[in-house]
Amino acid sequence: MVVGVAVGALIYLFIYKRDSLAKKIVGSEQLPEPDSQIQWLPVSLRLICIAGGIYFLNNVLWRTTHIISQLALLKAKNAYSNYAPFSPRNILPWVIMFICGVYLLCGAPHFVRWQVKRILQQCKGRTGTT
Repeated sequence: MVVGVAVGALIYLFIYKRDSLAKKIVGSEQLPEPDSQIQWLPVSLRLICIAGGIYFLNNVLWRTTHIISQLALLKAKNAYSNYAPFSPRNILPWVIMFICGVYLLCGAPHFVRWQVKRILQQCKGRTGTT
């Protein structure tokens, strides 16, 4: 029901309100002030980090459920002598991916601060030389 309403609203926007939607996407011909552009930088970087965190955690969750289902099937067959999903070589990449996913899902605050400072220094260096 909710999905149908959302799809209906999107169709309405794309068909009947396409001019106002295009103006919002394209924006005005005048360039915005640099301060307003700088304010969007940390927000956009955090959103990208959160999307990456969701992707990483999705992979970890899928892999974990896959291993659990394999163990359940093998336990039912009583033959898990040949299957070693819990060896350090198999688990270490997923533990690292889980840690990175949680950090990215939190918005990667230290990385975003460092990257914003770095970008601002590069921009100041370029505007000073031109």
